[in-house]
Amino acid sequence: AEGTPAPRITWFKNGQVVHSNGRTKMYNNKLVITQIIPEDDAFYQCQAENSQGSVVSTSRLIVVLSEDRPSAPRNVHAETISSSAILLAWERPQYNTDKVIAYSIHYM
Repeated sequence: AEGTPAPRITWFKNGQVVHSNGRTKMYNNKLVITQIIPEDDAFYQCQAENSQGSVVSTSRLIVVLSEDRPSAPRNVHAETISSSAILLAWERPQYNTDKVIAYSIHYM
């Protein structure tokens, strides 16, 4: 949104203010969501407000999961075992876990 004076932009998800966190960021007043998950499925509103007034635009984000692709492992962490070994652990993916048959770990 553009205006004079420059508007203050506020983003909402289902009527609640959106705050930047690990996957949700604001860049140049644009809302960017990475690593989309089903919980991101919602109505998003962009409110532009200045001394001349305000306007709201609403959009719907519909998340459709691929039926054959599991979500990423969660809470991945590594623990040092020795100077040449680590223990890598994670929680199982939240979605489509019955499709996971193996994980491949690459050391670089």
